[in-house]
Amino acid sequence: MKIAEKIGTSTAEVSYWLNGKKAPRPEKIFTLSRILQVPVRFLTAADSLGANISNGTPLFRSSSVTTKKQQVSFEKLAVFYNEWIKQLGKFVQIPKFKFEDEIRKDSFFQILGNSFIKEKANFVRNAFNLADNPIANVTALLERSGVFVVFVNEEHTGINALTIRFDGRIIILINIASQSAARIRFSLAHELGHVFLHLGYDRRIYNTKEKHKVMEAEANEFASELLLPEEGLLLDLMGTGLKSLVTLKPHWGVSVQTLIMRLNALGIIDDNQKINLFRELSRKYSRKDEPFDHGNGAISIEYPSWCNAVLAFLRKEGLLAQVEWNGINLMFVQELFPLLDIIKDSDDSSSGSPFLRLLK
Repeated sequence: MKIAEKIGTSTAEVSYWLNGKKAPRPEKIFTLSRILQVPVRFLTAADSLGANISNGTPLFRSSSVTTKKQQVSFEKLAVFYNEWIKQLGKFVQIPKFKFEDEIRKDSFFQILGNSFIKEKANFVRNAFNLADNPIANVTALLERSGVFVVFVNEEHTGINALTIRFDGRIIILINIASQSAARIRFSLAHELGHVFLHLGYDRRIYNTKEKHKVMEAEANEFASELLLPEEGLLLDLMGTGLKSLVTLKPHWGVSVQTLIMRLNALGIIDDNQKINLFRELSRKYSRKDEPFDHGNGAISIEYPSWCNAVLAFLRKEGLLAQVEWNGINLMFVQELFPLLDIIKDSDDSSSGSPFLRLLK
């Protein structure tokens, strides 16, 4: 571990710090402060910074078994981003989640039926007058709903996404490492499903493997209903062969695998056809590298824009340098969230939003 080497201690010692089993000695805290370029009071106040974590129940989506340390790391990123939003809130009005009344509030686990899940997905589509058409920008839809979306690029963590709530704010972290634009769109829709269906659950429910598996399946169903409405999809469907599905992919902005699973769920193709389509997909392409994932003609990633619009606005007003707290400098925030436009060589207010205004 590079940090351990720089501090002059063992990796085991650093692991104790990360797991909360030991606290670093004062001289190590000063060394950490210098290496990380953050003030000492930030490190010593880390517990209070993370106190709000009990305010929300984290919903993780992972592609493999993850460690507690990896999960805590992602939670801390969400905590820090929440603090960052609070600082921006001193200058501009922070949007609230618009569909609070539609969140299922039950804290007890219950298997949700298809009709209920479809109703929630249709509510979102109706709220944005989408009819049965493809969603042009899923990230923008979430941001317009009042969800704070942040992209991170963390290789080898196994964690694809995290949804959590702080003080009424809903934050969704999407790990875009090795994810295509189509997969990112589905991940966002999946996490929005968690918001509507599972956000009220007690945290202990997520530690039960069987229940967690059911919730993941329900969030997948919500995402499929949201991204691929039955009537709209069937109107566009010219055939059920792989070539036809590849043609549909850029129009609907989902993976071929998602299209196959959706057609199977709707009863358009049977299980044998589904298996054969997956085999053909693997043989001709790759499940991790489908057509339109990379290169010319690839579906574009829909990056979050709200926070960068705020930054451009504050830069234009000459207020960006004032966005600091506990001595945290902007460069440190930029390193944590590289896709934020914090450090720029020139003033560029072109990404500003007419909906932003300074608080009086």
